[in-house]
Parts: sequence; structure tokens; C-alpha cells
Amino acid sequence: MFTLAHMSDIHLCPLPAPTTVELLSKRTLGYLSWKWNRESRHQRKALDNLVSDLKKRAHDHISITGDLINLSLPKEFSEARSWLNGLGRPQDVSVVPGNHDAYVKIPNEVGMGQWAPYMASNLLGLKYAKGLSLQFPYVRVMDKIAIVGLSTACPTPWFIHAGKLGTEQVDALEKMLSRLKADGLFRVILIHHPPLLLPKRKQLQLGLRDVLPLRKVIEKEGAELVLHGHHHANVKSTIPSTYGPVPVIGVPSASIGSHPKNPHSRYNLYKIDQVRGRWRCELTARGKSPDSSKIQEIEKIKIIGG
Repeated sequence: MFTLAHMSDIHLCPLPAPTTVELLSKRTLGYLSWKWNRESRHQRKALDNLVSDLKKRAHDHISITGDLINLSLPKEFSEARSWLNGLGRPQDVSVVPGNHDAYVKIPNEVGMGQWAPYMASNLLGLKYAKGLSLQFPYVRVMDKIAIVGLSTACPTPWFIHAGKLGTEQVDALEKMLSRLKADGLFRVILIHHPPLLLPKRKQLQLGLRDVLPLRKVIEKEGAELVLHGHHHANVKSTIPSTYGPVPVIGVPSASIGSHPKNPHSRYNLYKIDQVRGRWRCELTARGKSPDSSKIQEIEKIKIIGG
């Protein structure tokens, strides 16, 4: 039995005060949005309570699918690195970035480069990432579980929250999934922007812009599980594949407090095992229910196997 925890859209707060120079960019709009709207939704106490509950539950690994921060301020990256250090060791936590982590272009050494240990292949995963010149996708293999981390994070114009993988990532993913399947591993894809089909305008504004090439790869090679964030919602979908339907599951933001427009903060636990050569996976969701201030079990469902 392997238990994988999934959290997303951390939106670490409180937000550090930006300088005037730092606001001379798309950050101006993001800062106003934070002060007028998002600051009341994202609460550090809600995040801390969720993490505290997670640490009390048996789990083997934690996955985080992006938006650790808000405006890509240099101080945010260092604060997020400290938060990650408190969450777990790099070998125990896998991270992929989101659009808020790439809100504006920033030098890697003061930006996401600080999170690099959490976004790299482990020793067993290097076999599948061999020859790649890119940081993503990375592969981490633990027991018979393979975590494949993709990055959809890229700076975008004002009012655009979309993501993009690029041809190189998609091509590399296709080869990885094939090799991992041949070795009999349970393949978990981590991605911020979900591989869901949206109306054209929404796809261009806030969706994954190269969703069709990604879905084509998944349909051909299959995967056992796709975990995502971005929508701040409890999302369950599937992608048909050669090997059967692939579950695609998203979680609400981990820092959302009591707010009428968003689901409460939540994380999912996936218990994965193999019986007579067939995979089984059970999802247990934990979070704050609308009628209680305590973190509790919200639902438990089988998503693979009987």
C-alpha cells in the first residue's frame, strides 16, 4: 500500500509588501485583485490547519500542483521555500509550478530555482528522464509508483491565466509514459492546468493552450492518475485511453477559508495497491465541511478497481 497526498493552489499568505518598482508590471493588476478580493479568501490559518491534519495522517509522499505563491515577488519564493522545508524533505514532496509562480519573468536563482530540489527526478527516476535537457518533465519512482511532474507555468499578458507545456515536454512525456507502462509502474501525472476541454475563449484565457497534444498522448499511452489544481474546485473527470479511462482529479485551494464563492480548503489522500497484477486506488478527501470548523473526512471513493 502506497499513500499519496495531494494539495494545490497554496497561495501562501500574508502577501509580502511589494515595492513600487516591483509593481511596474502585470503585478499591479494582481496586487489590486489581491487587496480587493483574494486577500479575504486565502487565509494562512486555513492552510496551517490543513497541513497540521495531513501530518497526522499516514502518507508516503506529498504532491503539490502549483500556485504556491501569488505575484512572483522574490520574497515570496524564499518564503515558499521555507514553507516547503517545514512540510517535508525534498525527497518526500513533489512540486510542479502554476501560473502565479510564473506571474512575471524573474531570474531563476531568486525565483523557482529555490524550489529545484522539490522539482527534480530522483535516482530511480533518472532512468526515465535520461537524455532530457529540460527540467520538466521529471520522474520520481518510489516502490512501484512513478510521479511525472509537468510544468505549464509561463509568464502571460495581463488578464491571461493560461498555461502551456510546449512540444518538447509533450514529446518527452509520451516516451516516459510508454517506458513506465512497460515496467509495470503506477503512473501519476502532476500538472497545474488541467487537461480539460473548455470553450475556446476560456481555453485561451485560463486553460491549457496545448491541451489537445497532451490529451492525444494520454489517450495513446494511458496513465493511472492525473492530479491538477488551478480551478480551486473539487473536479473529477476522465480521459479515455487505450488502456481504459484515466481519472483526472483536482482539489480546491489549500488556503481558502470560509468564503461563499469557493469550496473550503481540502486535500486528497490516494491509497494505491496492486492485487493479482491489477491496480486499485481509493481516494479519501479531508477538509473543512460547511457545517463544521474541524478538518474531517469529506468523502471516500474507489477510483480504480473494485
